[in-house]
Formats: sequence, C-alpha cells, structure tokens
Amino acid sequence: MTRIFVYIDGANFHGCLSNINKFYFDLYFDFEKYIKNIIGKNNLIKVYYYNGYSKKKINANAWGRQNKLFNRLRKLKNWNVVLCRKQESYEENGKRFFKLKEDDIRLAINALSDAYEDKFDKMVLISSDRDFIPLIRQIKKTGKEIEAHYFESSVSGKFLSLFEEHNKKKITKSVIKRHFFKENKN
Repeated sequence: MTRIFVYIDGANFHGCLSNINKFYFDLYFDFEKYIKNIIGKNNLIKVYYYNGYSKKKINANAWGRQNKLFNRLRKLKNWNVVLCRKQESYEENGKRFFKLKEDDIRLAINALSDAYEDKFDKMVLISSDRDFIPLIRQIKKTGKEIEAHYFESSVSGKFLSLFEEHNKKKITKSVIKRHFFKENKN
C-alpha cells in the first residue's frame, strides 16, 4: 500500500475557491472527505495544511471563519495545521493589506525533509502556485511520486508540465460542490 503525505497550500486554495464563487468559503469545504477521495485505499500518513490568520481587529468575520476552520482541521487524525505570519504592506495608493509570509517555504522544507527521510512514497500537493516548481523538481529527484491538485484558472503550463498526465488532478466547480458540507459545520 502506498504511503501518502498531503500538503495543502491553504491560502492558495482559499483564493482560488473564492475566484470560482465569491460566496464560497473554505470553512464549509469538507477537506477530510476530499482527502479520503484522493487517497482511496492507500495509506494516508500525514496531512499538512498551511495558512495564517487574518488580523482580528481588521476583519473579525474572516478571523472567526478561519478560527473555526483551523480548529476543525486540528481535530482530524494525522492532520497538522501550520500557521504562518501575516505581514502588513501597502499598495502604491497607500491602501493597507496583509500578505501571508513563510507558508511556501515551510511547505517546501517539510516536503523535502519528509521525502529525504523516506516518510512517504507519494506526495500530493494541493496548490496552483508556480513557486513550487523548484520543490517539485527536487522531490522528483528523490524518486518519489508527486501528484498535483490544482485550480485551472490559476495554474501555469510550466507548473503542469512537471507532472505525468495521471498525476494532474483539476479541482473544478463540480469537485468543489461535491465536497461542501450539506449543512454548515462549525
């Protein structure tokens, strides 16, 4: 049975999800069911989920949704929620925003360490972020299999070219709909 580790780029997932429909929130997405469908009869060893909190004083509603999501994911068996920091930045017009920092590098370090320590046979990356191209190349050098689950609207051809056809899994609107909770689960 194949040993699988899953790495979820939570901020990328959230952003791509809201691009499909601005009323879709990852709080109502059943990550556990989705991962079970991906894994099938293989052996799920570990799931890493990377994201960071919105600033509570800036957007209490977003913070509350994130807090519920992160707490729900922490309760799942073999799941590890990795929270990264948000850095205050400013647009040219002076408008303030917060950018998630260190999430990609943490994911990359964890994945490389796990690959070189032979903790998995197959890595599943849930992200459309081309920043992971060097990671994908390095993981492949270890001889490990790697599968990408991505949103078509935000993925580059260069990213996809690194995967065999059978290891490219598109996250479509119908996939998303199948994995939303029928009733809101807090």
